[in-house]
This record gives sequence, C-alpha cells and structure tokens, in this order.
Amino acid sequence: MRTALPEPQRPAANLGPMWLDLLAALGGVVLVALSLRDIFLAVIPRASNRTWRASGTLSRAGWPLWKRIAANFNEHGRRDEFLSLFAPFNLFVQIGIWITLLILGFGGIFYALRDHLHPHPNGPGSIYFAGVTLLTIGFGDIVPGNGLTRLVALMTGATGVTIIAVLASFLLTMLAAFNRREEFVVRLSARAGAPPSGIGLLMFCAETKSPQELAAFLREAESWCVSTLDQTLAYPQIALFRSAHDNHSWMSSLGAVLDAAAITVTTVEAPYAQAEARALLGAARHLLSDLANYFLLPHAPGERIDETQFGLACDRLESAGYTVRDRHEAYAAFSRIRHFYSGHLEQMARWLASDVTVWLAEQSANELAHPMHVR
Repeated sequence: MRTALPEPQRPAANLGPMWLDLLAALGGVVLVALSLRDIFLAVIPRASNRTWRASGTLSRAGWPLWKRIAANFNEHGRRDEFLSLFAPFNLFVQIGIWITLLILGFGGIFYALRDHLHPHPNGPGSIYFAGVTLLTIGFGDIVPGNGLTRLVALMTGATGVTIIAVLASFLLTMLAAFNRREEFVVRLSARAGAPPSGIGLLMFCAETKSPQELAAFLREAESWCVSTLDQTLAYPQIALFRSAHDNHSWMSSLGAVLDAAAITVTTVEAPYAQAEARALLGAARHLLSDLANYFLLPHAPGERIDETQFGLACDRLESAGYTVRDRHEAYAAFSRIRHFYSGHLEQMARWLASDVTVWLAEQSANELAHPMHVR
C-alpha cells in the first residue's frame, strides 16, 4: 500500500511578494480614494474650512511663500504681475496633483495584478500602464489578461474620462465666476475712480442729478457681495485671482462701496437710498466675516480717520449738493459702523497682498487739493 506523500509547503521566502502585492493594492486604493475625495470637495460647492484637503493645504502653504518672494521685487508692476501668477499656477498644480495621485493609485493596484498583465510589467511599468489607461491613450503594448484586471482597467479609463470632463467644467465655472466679479469692479471704477473710493462714488451719483442712481448702484453692490460670497466660499481659489487692470482689485471695490453705504446711512440726507445702504452693509459684513473665518484670519481693529479729515469729506459732499447732518453726530455714527468692517477688510487685503481702497480721508483731501474728479 502506497503512502501519500505530504504536499510540499510554500517556502516562507515567497510570502514576501504576496504581502508586497497586498500592500501595493491597499496603498493604491487609498491614493485613488484620497484623490477622488479631494476633487469632489474642490468641485462641489462646499463652505467648510474644517475638511482637510491635500490641494487646499498646498494653497495655504504656498501663498505666504509666494508673497515673500514677491516682496523682493522693487517695482510695483512687476511685483503685482508676479503675485497674479500664483492663482493660475496653483490651480494647475492642484490638477496635476489629482492626476498624479490617481495614476500612482491605479499603478499600485495594477502592480498587485501584474501577473495578469501581458507582458508582465515591473513597478514603473505598472504606473505607466495606469497612466496611459487613465488618460485614455491606450497604446496597447500592455493588455489585461483576466476578468478582474480588465474590470480595473475599464474603471481606470472611465475615471479618467469622467475626471477630464469634471475638471473642464470646473475651470469654466471658475472663469465665469471670476468674470462676474471683475465686471462689477470695472463698472465701479468708471464711477468711483481707479482705485475707487466711497467719496468718488457719491460724487458721481451727485453729478447724474438722479437720486435713484445711488440707490440702484448700492442695490447692485449688495447683489455683487452676495454673489462674491457664494462663489468664493464655493471655490476659494477665486479669492487669489487678481484683476487684469491696473489700480483695480475686488478688495478695494468692496471697501469703496462699504464707505459709500456707511456715509449714506450716517452722514448725508438720502432717504431714497437708506434701505439699500443698510442692506449692502449687512451683506458686505457677512462676506468679510465669513471669508475671514474661512481663511482663519484674526480680527484686528481697522484704520481710523480723525474728525478733521471727516469734516473735509463733508465739505466736499456739501459742495456737490448733498445735505450733511450734524457733523459731530455723523462722525460718531460713521466711525462706529466703519469699525465693524474695516478690521476684517484690512486683514483680508493684507492676506491677499492687495490694496484695500483709497480711504475716505485720503480721497477727500486729494479731491480738495485737485478739484477735477478722476474717473
């Protein structure tokens, strides 16, 4: 009677590749999931600064370094041009990070399945196959050999096509949001000067001889503030995009309309625009506080103007035809309202390396010294 021989055991030395394959597959799944989650949080409007994102961390770490490099430029034009490059550069770096993570992730999965690919690729070959499959290049030099590998390859290609479509839509949405924001900035500069000021806007509205002009523009500014808030919280990269025009910025425009609204509420007799001015102040304060909270900026008191400079502004407003209230009471009320937004505004402008605005006092003194209104 023949005795069955025991089956030979697999040498322990061969267990290494099995664990290595398992680790590669697990790491690949994690990288793919991390990249898809990052893309989802970036593309889908989401107003939360508590959710960690790899691309978001890059933006917050890279912007301070970029500003330090820009500080070495002596010429203002070259410095501003260099600062304007960060937003598009950062956006394309983020897209590159997402695609790289996907390629590495699927490459790890294909490395674990390399025995079912023909010819059998090594580590770099698995990443190469993941890249050409994700980007739908498909040279055909490596082909999957069984059902599971074919399914993973099909998922890789479908992910690549979907991501390309989503990112194209994302870029178009970002561009449209930026254009809507800048359209108001340019229209304001035609009324309030470049850089704009609250006094400049009020002076322009006085020249039109139409009381409803101020109310209509303040109403439009309120709508712009709400739109800018929604767009910036949904796509924070928009905040870093700078205007293509000299002496223009969305922060200086925000400061100008806030000053104009504060003066309308506290200083001049303009009952036709009181409701619009108060609504604008509420919307703009909401915008500033939410953005400061999102970008984790500390609150600090803003710059104050003295009563003498405020009096110069009142003289200019009276010469334009406005009826000015009691100056002492108006100054106290104006300073109180301005205190609620000037600190956040200056912190945001400092973080964005942007000019805040031509302040009320500076613009008033300049206009008194040079009566020609600049548009």
